[in-house]
Amino acid sequence: MNVDGVLHIAILLSTNKIDLKAYAMACKGKRADLADAQLAQSSTGYVIDGNSLFAQKKHEGFCLASTNR
Repeated sequence: MNVDGVLHIAILLSTNKIDLKAYAMACKGKRADLADAQLAQSSTGYVIDGNSLFAQKKHEGFCLASTNR
């Protein structure tokens, strides 16, 4: 995820959708969108659809999203 130009990692269930505005606010930002695929791949060292939060070469910020149902 890209929050105000800074890369972040979003963790959520594959069945959920992310509220970009809420995610940006949770990361103390104003705007969030999907990060550029090449930027995410070069930053984490993992190919698209294979990014791992636990084995990154460079640690990025991340926010945990939860839902209360």
